[in-house]
Amino acid sequence: MTAAPILISKKLSAKLLGISVGLLDKLRRQGRIEGVPIGKRVMFRREDVEALALTPTQRRALRRECAASLQ
Repeated sequence: MTAAPILISKKLSAKLLGISVGLLDKLRRQGRIEGVPIGKRVMFRREDVEALALTPTQRRALRRECAASLQ
């Protein structure tokens, strides 16, 4: 029997990644990270968040990409 994955909130996931909740939502929609729906909420597996761990350069690039898509 495998252990149940540790689920963390969207807000904590974004904080651990150093990005905004909005950018985390965008990454989820793009399929870069999988969300786990629980009722009306979306949680994230801690190991998925840790695997996505972004470098500062990657975070800046994602922010620029997000800003460009809003224009």
